[in-house]
Amino acid sequence: MPELTLTLKQDKRTVAVACDGTESHTFSLLDLSFTKAQVEAFFTRPAEYGGRLYQALFPPDSASREALRAGGTLILRLEDSQLNQFPWEYLHDGKRWLAAEYGLVRTVPPVSVPPGLAAPERLRLLFVPADPLLHGDQPAPYRLGLDAEWDDLLRDLQTADPAVDLIRVRPPTAAALQSAAAGMQAGIVHFTGHGTVEKDTAYLLFEQENGAAYPLKADQFAAFLRGKAALVVLSACLSATPGESLEANLAARLCAEGTPFVLGMQLSVPDLAARRFTNAFYHSLFAGESVYEAARQGRLAVLNDPALPEAQRELLMGLPALYAADPSLPGLLRPAGNGLRLADLPRPALEGLPTIESGFFGRQRELVEIGSLLTADRARDGETFAPRVVTLHGVGGVGKTALLIKAAVRFGWHFRDGVLAVPLEPLPSLEQVFDRLEKFLALPEGGLLERPARAARLLTALQGRNLLLALDNFESLFKARESRADEQKETAALLYEFFEQTPARGPALLISSREKTELPGERLAPVHGLADEAGAALFHSLVTARRAELTAGACLAVSRAVDGHPLALRLLAPLFDRGEGRDVQDFLNHLEENLRKAAKKMARGGRHDTLQACFDFSLSHLEKTEPALAGALARLSQFSGAFPAWLAAPVLYGRGRILESEESQNKAFQEAAATLLRLWEFGQLEREVLPLDKTTALDFYSLHPALRPFAAERLSKEEIASAEDGFFLAMQHLGRICYPASEGGGIHARYDLALTALRALPDLRRAAGLKSDADGAALRFYAAFLLTHFGDLDGAMQRYQQALAIDEGLGDLQGKSATLHQMAGIYVTRGDLDGAMRLYQQALAIDEGLGDLQGKAATLHQMAGIYV
Repeated sequence: MPELTLTLKQDKRTVAVACDGTESHTFSLLDLSFTKAQVEAFFTRPAEYGGRLYQALFPPDSASREALRAGGTLILRLEDSQLNQFPWEYLHDGKRWLAAEYGLVRTVPPVSVPPGLAAPERLRLLFVPADPLLHGDQPAPYRLGLDAEWDDLLRDLQTADPAVDLIRVRPPTAAALQSAAAGMQAGIVHFTGHGTVEKDTAYLLFEQENGAAYPLKADQFAAFLRGKAALVVLSACLSATPGESLEANLAARLCAEGTPFVLGMQLSVPDLAARRFTNAFYHSLFAGESVYEAARQGRLAVLNDPALPEAQRELLMGLPALYAADPSLPGLLRPAGNGLRLADLPRPALEGLPTIESGFFGRQRELVEIGSLLTADRARDGETFAPRVVTLHGVGGVGKTALLIKAAVRFGWHFRDGVLAVPLEPLPSLEQVFDRLEKFLALPEGGLLERPARAARLLTALQGRNLLLALDNFESLFKARESRADEQKETAALLYEFFEQTPARGPALLISSREKTELPGERLAPVHGLADEAGAALFHSLVTARRAELTAGACLAVSRAVDGHPLALRLLAPLFDRGEGRDVQDFLNHLEENLRKAAKKMARGGRHDTLQACFDFSLSHLEKTEPALAGALARLSQFSGAFPAWLAAPVLYGRGRILESEESQNKAFQEAAATLLRLWEFGQLEREVLPLDKTTALDFYSLHPALRPFAAERLSKEEIASAEDGFFLAMQHLGRICYPASEGGGIHARYDLALTALRALPDLRRAAGLKSDADGAALRFYAAFLLTHFGDLDGAMQRYQQALAIDEGLGDLQGKSATLHQMAGIYVTRGDLDGAMRLYQQALAIDEGLGDLQGKAATLHQMAGIYV
């Protein structure tokens, strides 16, 4: 493609322009000077200044104007650093942007030129995503969409499939970059993050291991990459800032140091615009286009992107600046071969933890503190490593779970064997926890082993593992110890014993808990309410209908009133939205009055705190405006796990309405769905949406553990009995339709049932113990079947034995036979064929006595299998 080179050389206030080595004309720097008003106008009408730039470089009758042809590459050789401060990318001839018409590139005089770079057979691309939590001692002003940018780049490369080694540099520290660049030749370094200029010196904000910022000077960054990179892409604000000194312009500095091609941003650039540019740039580059053409395509993508504000597209188009150390190079970087290779850590396995629907605000300082604890050197007092347990300690609803999720994601890079979340609320069985760990560690299923042997095998497998276990709601173990149910006490004791032994084996524990765990090596990270500004931002984000009434001062006042408690703010925002208070001040007055009442109750020895005061305030509004919703919420405190609408309906409306008729039942399910949605809109419930396919999804709701006791307190004894009866009916129905002999084929035929049953296991266990009659035996039988399905053979056997005792007491021989049959199946699974045969023989005798030929045939079939 044709090239046009303009060489600009400054002599005091006059600039001489040469066109392809031939003198063209001169212009005065005063022609390009900015007044304050012109600077302001530039950001809304950049074409006006672009016209002045065009007249300076391409005046009428000049050689440069005559040489300008459509297409090709336009090279600007800037012989003096002062010329680098002008935004040449906005050249505009009155009809078009030259940077979108040509591959516009700048070049600057070299400071030092390293040896030439030979093109490798495989190209290494280092993606460096840096988004520090603290800039100095201040929280970062905003967060970047680094994962989205990585996903975009990965998708484009997977489509093109070039011979590229794509490496995500984590942590994004200077040392990690230096290590990743070792041995690299003619590679690409893509830095995405923040840039800054201080005292005429450009910096890129890398991170320290704990997430705080580490400003790296331009010359230090250049020194890391000298002789290693063919292209550096700086997707960072202010990385090509106009300035007289090379030290103030990182992109120009790198180019002068000999990096063949450098892309930087002249000003602060919105995250979305930067992504649009780099997406199109890499798509073109790895399709075989030159760097110059790829940059042009990137500008065109920004100019024509409907997702960007139309008034800003022209300004955003010109922000990227392309520098070339030697524009005579062709700029083709795609390797000849194919075969993308990816080097990245696996994403943390956080399934089972809630989605942070309301966003994440503040907490930068807490995250840095947690990062320091998680990434610190584990050597202590001559030991190889010390046990590491970091406990996020705070009151209910203060945001410990959200902080645990963010910390696990941000510092997951430190754990080469991965990050695994283990939710402990509602309390899982020991077998569920073991099954989760076994699958994560790729161990053979351990359901056939006795508990001690299974635990020992897991602890051996964990030996020396650099693994992070994120244990959410650890206080559930302590609560279970106080339970009246012996099984829960035993489960809590065994889980605590297992986690007590885990840190000494190697894994680190990141725990959220309302109580200290007293595990070995525990370090507490206190979690308090959000800082004033973060709490105000959270409240503002949650208000929608009345947001126009809010002021910054009002949001701050609400946050301060509840000490920045996130769950309290989540309760208050919908309350304000739904009309509580004539205006913001009236709302604040009502809130403060409610908080004063709570404080008086505390003085009299009451249990009220800020969260309960806000809950009461919210519920009192519901009781006045929609009393049925307030009553529904109290009844839903029966659930400890997540539930869909059809499972909640019996709890909300009672046994009679559900069993009245199919029409009544379906109507109850519809009303339950509407009720749960309304309660979620009021901030009283949490919601998890699980896609089943492209068109359908399951909505699961849950009551926050910190709110459940407050809601339960509002039920009378009669309401508790009614809600509990509906709860038992719901669990009985779930167990029945999950059983394979059901009309729909049960859990093996329906994935939605599997998802529902898995979340309902803790509630199934509790419900199974509510009755000791025939219905109680049936529910124990169904619960045992589901526990077997999910790998808890000990829990299943315990419930089968309970069901068997009830069947014997009732003289229910058919139920006894079915239960013996299932118990024998567990013996077979565990390899005790003699024990299984004894149970099958008992079942066979019952079948014969009842004249149950179908049951007899099934039992004989199983016995024949044992003989085989």
